[in-house]
Amino acid sequence: MTSGVNFHFAAVLGAFMIVANLICETLLSIINAIDIMDAIYETVGIILVFICFYCVNSNGLIEINSDYE
Repeated sequence: MTSGVNFHFAAVLGAFMIVANLICETLLSIINAIDIMDAIYETVGIILVFICFYCVNSNGLIEINSDYE
């Protein structure tokens, strides 16, 4: 389902994205306006996507046109 992507790799990538986002939103005022609320919303979004990916990775998906009842 996840096209052979290791879940550990996805977890490390998600953590890197959170750290990079916080650095960009707080320390790099030259290329981006400092906005703490935006950093919080983006962090929550990354965590929600990570939870969804974990659920799909552990449970899988059911095909819509399958005979499963």
